[in-house]
Amino acid sequence: MMISPCKRIALLVLPILITCISALAKEFPFTAEEDKDGARFVWFIYQQSEFPYNYLPTEQSPTSKNFRPSPNNIPQPGDVAWWKEFMAIYAGKDAPETANLMTAPRAVGLKELGKEYGPVKWFRYWKERK
Repeated sequence: MMISPCKRIALLVLPILITCISALAKEFPFTAEEDKDGARFVWFIYQQSEFPYNYLPTEQSPTSKNFRPSPNNIPQPGDVAWWKEFMAIYAGKDAPETANLMTAPRAVGLKELGKEYGPVKWFRYWKERK
């Protein structure tokens, strides 16, 4: 049975966003210092959403075999916003502009992080089929 692209995206995104939102309300299994680049939060959320990958610090994340650049650098909910110094999870265009990225301490706006880190590169989870 073939799954439509929209349904495939929904199946990927929904668990990530639900996990992300519920995780914001509780403590994390890492310290703020351990997550200063956002990589532990992204890794934790993807693990909890059953999209595993080996942890890598932000600087090395683009080398992960489990992430590919988002087509035309256009994000979908659940994609990873990446800068050389920081990463977060995109909540989607329907989220408030000041809170469209999920990070461990809070939801934050893309514009705010863009001012601090520069242009964003978007990455999408990818898993090789066996």
